[in-house]
Amino acid sequence: MDERENDLALLQHQVKQGAGWFYWMVGLSLVNVALFLADANVHFIIGSSLVDLSAAVLKLYPVIGVVLLVMVVGMYGGLGYAASRAARWAFVVGMGIYLLDGIL
Repeated sequence: MDERENDLALLQHQVKQGAGWFYWMVGLSLVNVALFLADANVHFIIGSSLVDLSAAVLKLYPVIGVVLLVMVVGMYGGLGYAASRAARWAFVVGMGIYLLDGIL
């Protein structure tokens, strides 16, 4: 492999690694939902306030909560999928949403 191919392989690896953070956030957010529903006193800091809000709604209004949860988790999962396909916009949108989510 020449230097250009090595650079491309490294870049592809970095894209996949970066996109993997979306999937980690989805997984840890779902664990947070399960912990919340079990009334546990533990919580992962990496997660989504939107997912936490969906969990609270899920406890009061199960059908609406499930719909919200699927929408939010699906959005982050979709962004992760698009990012893993090297869609630059997915990284930008995902970081923007996560930033706004953190402000909540």
